[in-house]
Amino acid sequence: MMCDMIGEKIGVPVVLKTAEDIPIENPTTEQLFEWAKKEAEMGNIDITVVPPTGLYMLIDAGIKMIPIATYQIDKKKTDRACLYVKKGHPAKELKTDAERIEAFRGKKVGIGHGMKSNPVAEMLLIDMGIDTPSYEYFENVGDEYGSIEDKINQIMDGTIDGVITFKVDLKFAFYKNQELAGSIEPLVCGQEYTNIPFVIRDGLDVEIAKRFRKVLLNIHKDKDFSQLHFVFYTINGHIVAVSSKDYENWERVYRKGRREGWLDAIGQWQLPGDGS
Repeated sequence: MMCDMIGEKIGVPVVLKTAEDIPIENPTTEQLFEWAKKEAEMGNIDITVVPPTGLYMLIDAGIKMIPIATYQIDKKKTDRACLYVKKGHPAKELKTDAERIEAFRGKKVGIGHGMKSNPVAEMLLIDMGIDTPSYEYFENVGDEYGSIEDKINQIMDGTIDGVITFKVDLKFAFYKNQELAGSIEPLVCGQEYTNIPFVIRDGLDVEIAKRFRKVLLNIHKDKDFSQLHFVFYTINGHIVAVSSKDYENWERVYRKGRREGWLDAIGQWQLPGDGS
């Protein structure tokens, strides 16, 4: 129904494709990328939402996609990876971020939802000036795609020591269970990175692209999309315009991950059964 409404507003039919369309059960993220690349090469994808690392993978493969919009969190179009710990954790008493992150070397640290699309743990370590891959720096607890709510509960019962995630993931976790909100706090945080973009295929009809972006920028107040308004309430923001320049910080992460190989390792992890 939502695709039909967008189609009416931009003047062309809209067909939704998701990871569920990939003909592989529980694909890896690399297999998902290869499928998306093939679809784009065949002209079957004009507009999509893609993690910034995936954006540069497509560009490197010769498929130019142009960022046009992203979502806000607390009225900001950027987010950052943070290591969250139980409120009042002793490491909070350490004076510097370097000491705090060092205190978690070898500790059991979970990874948030962001790992489905972004290497949040690697991003945090890079921003801390640490070259060691996260799966070597921290004890690997597995369950890369487990829910944030579960990981917060594991912090509280002592199963794990912390979790690395984006604020957006916490927003939705706290929306589901407000009792969790006061149980954890950030220990260290990385730099600000522009949120995941909506992108268009280079060469898409300019008028269609303009109409689509207009729909996105007004969707938070458009009554025809009222079923989505709770999302904007939860994240305390709406969709705003971006350009390729907003993602230069991401390219730094992507290039480093390619050079050092850990981005390829992440690509071998399987997506959860729901294809999300």
